[in-house]
Amino acid sequence: MLVKILAFDYIFYHTECVSNKIFSFIAISALSVFFLSTMPTTADACSTDGQCLNGEICQGYVSGNPNTGGKQGTCVAAPKSSTVQCTCDKADTLDTIDSNGNRTAVNNGYKCGTVTGTCSHQEEVCHVAAGQTFNPTSPGNPSTSLDSTLYQGIECQSKIQCSCVGSDTIECFAQINQKPYIYKCPSTAMCKSGPQYNDSNFTAFEGQHVSGITCQKQYKCQHPGLTGYGNNWAADSQGNIVMKCPNIEDACVDDPSGNNNVTCKDTTVCSCDNTDGGSKISCSATVYSPAGPGLTPIPTPEKQDPVPNADCGSKQQVCQQGTGVNDPNFSSFGQQFPGIACVGSVTLPPPPSPPCAAGGWSNGQCTTFATGFGSIATDPAGFVQSIFALLLSVSGGVALLLIIRAGYQLLTSQGKPEQLQAGRDQLIAAIVGLVFLIFSLVLLQLIGVDILHLPGFSQ
Repeated sequence: MLVKILAFDYIFYHTECVSNKIFSFIAISALSVFFLSTMPTTADACSTDGQCLNGEICQGYVSGNPNTGGKQGTCVAAPKSSTVQCTCDKADTLDTIDSNGNRTAVNNGYKCGTVTGTCSHQEEVCHVAAGQTFNPTSPGNPSTSLDSTLYQGIECQSKIQCSCVGSDTIECFAQINQKPYIYKCPSTAMCKSGPQYNDSNFTAFEGQHVSGITCQKQYKCQHPGLTGYGNNWAADSQGNIVMKCPNIEDACVDDPSGNNNVTCKDTTVCSCDNTDGGSKISCSATVYSPAGPGLTPIPTPEKQDPVPNADCGSKQQVCQQGTGVNDPNFSSFGQQFPGIACVGSVTLPPPPSPPCAAGGWSNGQCTTFATGFGSIATDPAGFVQSIFALLLSVSGGVALLLIIRAGYQLLTSQGKPEQLQAGRDQLIAAIVGLVFLIFSLVLLQLIGVDILHLPGFSQ
């Protein structure tokens, strides 16, 4: 083309007439525009990682360098797509099947613009699903290709429902009048159903995948309930080791809801210790020596006290235990232990000096204090009981002294009627008072518990 333009340019400069020069200039300009517009343009090359700008897509890109077969590719305009809304002929309606299993009606038909068809399986229904992408060439599967037309609004939905019959049989129905699909699990497996089971290899009714059910191999704990690396493992029906618990404090236990009918259970026991002016978490576990033929497992207590991050008092907190309590930062023997945590921002006072009795300090309070007559509780019911026991002891001693004094008067009366009568009266009074003191506990029980129902008092 450049040769043609140069040729016209030569004619223009070698033309004598001015009018001819003007005509030649116009002709050269028009021809130049024509040839340049018809000349094929070179598309922009893709970046080295196959990317393009302005919404274009990279075509022909192959990763790698030219020496290894890589291609840079070119950027081209992305194909324009149009959206077509699909509808169902009879939404969520299964086909009719006669007694011989023949399809007598087509209810799962659909229409996407001018495209019509039916779901590929009689166990499927055409289901309205807003926003769902639909590929008419592959019913039920979203379109993933850069097609020029985007179909949406429906899907082919399977109505197959499977359940376990007994422990080793899967039975599937399609909610239509036909025989069920029966599958027998292998002898080493058991039927399991639930949303967590999704076996991609299980199909029913002409190869249709059904989720939520599977035949799961069954394992057996070799030493159920025993901790220790020599005990906490499971084997399959051939005796091959298929599972080992990760921690020495774990025990292999039979669990129908667990993976392959077994699970690892942490045997660690943690509790709150809020005595002696502090608050902390104490944990312990028992680890057994290996068991087996001729071997008796020997338990060995394993105690980790204090547990890391378990000194609640040092953090001005208090230990709390119960359902729903959980500290993600607390672990015992390297394992997370839910159900116990350091909570709140309580400042526990230091244990007071005596008279608080030894072991009588709990949760920042003195529950018993020491006296010369023994320990006395600080709570109302315990205080009354302690005081009553103390007074009963003192009164019994006083009654004993009065009886001794009355006996002395009787011995030294020397037959004097007045002194003899005084000693006899004092002896009777001391004995009656002693009997009254003995039965006063029964009276307190009768009045305080049975009649008045005083809080804090119990039988």
